[in-house]
Amino acid sequence: MVFEEANKLIQEKLNAKIDFNPISTGDYNQKMQIIISAGDPFDFCFASNTRADYFQNSARGAFIPLDDLLDQYAPNLKKSIPDTFWNGVRVNGKIYGTINYQISALTNGLFFKKDLVDKYAFDIASVKTLEDLEPFFKSIKDNEAGVTALGYQKASTSWGFTLGYNGFDEISTRNVPGAIYFKDNSLKVVNQFASPEFKKHLDLMRSWYKKGYIRKDAASVADWTSDLKAGKYAAAFDGNHKPGGDSELSIKWGYDVVTAAISDPIVLTSTIASTMQSISKTSKNPERVMEFLEYLNTDKQIYNMLCYGIEGTHFKKTSDTSIEPITDKNMNYNPGVNWMFASAFNAYFTPGQPNTVWEDTKKINTTAKTSPLLGFAFDSTPVAAEIAQCKSAVDEYLPGLDSGSVDVEEYLPKFLDKLNASGVDKIIAEMQKQIDAWKAAK
Repeated sequence: MVFEEANKLIQEKLNAKIDFNPISTGDYNQKMQIIISAGDPFDFCFASNTRADYFQNSARGAFIPLDDLLDQYAPNLKKSIPDTFWNGVRVNGKIYGTINYQISALTNGLFFKKDLVDKYAFDIASVKTLEDLEPFFKSIKDNEAGVTALGYQKASTSWGFTLGYNGFDEISTRNVPGAIYFKDNSLKVVNQFASPEFKKHLDLMRSWYKKGYIRKDAASVADWTSDLKAGKYAAAFDGNHKPGGDSELSIKWGYDVVTAAISDPIVLTSTIASTMQSISKTSKNPERVMEFLEYLNTDKQIYNMLCYGIEGTHFKKTSDTSIEPITDKNMNYNPGVNWMFASAFNAYFTPGQPNTVWEDTKKINTTAKTSPLLGFAFDSTPVAAEIAQCKSAVDEYLPGLDSGSVDVEEYLPKFLDKLNASGVDKIIAEMQKQIDAWKAAK
């Protein structure tokens, strides 16, 4: 229904129609890899450092460069985003994706069911380290039948949600070895999976698993959406703590949510590249695609329709800039992924969100510390085979280790041995070589 209404607007504005193809979070990477590898025709897709592998697919030629298209067909989109951010997603000097401008500084955090936080008088402001969560998790385990303390899905690892907390900036994508400590201006590349921080994190997750704070089948949970909407988790790691996040997540999950930060904000290449749209080399209409992306990023009506649905059916306006969801479950449209479509600064305010949320967000974007690696784009081509093998090792071992499901002392050495056999040292060396050359050319 929503896509049909959206296409009426698109037809009127651009004389075009968009064929939307939703794919679930758990299946997205695999399905896009098959589509891209097979050369199947499509016009554009969501891409990021963790989804559809923006940097690698750009380097391989699966996506087309957009510099000229942006200048000609999307000038307002281009000028709405700082040049430093565009420079942060360049691959071999070219832009291969339009940035969905939003919170671009990474702040790791968690979200909690507010009723349970209130019930157990848990002070979320007291959470400075992950260990500070223990009293709350114990209360849930001891008293809340049918509720698991910490939510988990293998598509969004707890390690991935704590990279800022642990001080890392990834060089490639989430499941590729190679990172720097963002406080290390020498830019020495390390294997984050062999770091003491990774080992400490795994030990903590293992202890939580053994205490019953994490589901026994956590390592096999492909998509936690239905369980989160059903209120079966007391807390979960937040993709990025941000202004107005409480309200956004409350609408997404259907109950009151509160959030807490566990790291300071920092702008990384990976956070800028965390949500983008890329045009396929198989597209027959790249100019028209760019016209649509300009429209989607600059027109509030079409953007908010995709985010919230149809006015009068799925939401009602409480002012020119604010809305309230209509909660009739028979007419529910609630994707909860505003960040995926286009610039979040076009979104209507939702209940509980301050009217300063977008000004607050932009302030964080411009005042947060930046990684010393900001603007570097790794060309994975020379080590593509090794990366594929290491990704396979990560896919095999990380869910079990990261969810606490397997013994760390037994399985971490096996994981590291598999990475070594897969060529991790060659990847690290290539990353260091490219970073040193980039640093020398600055």
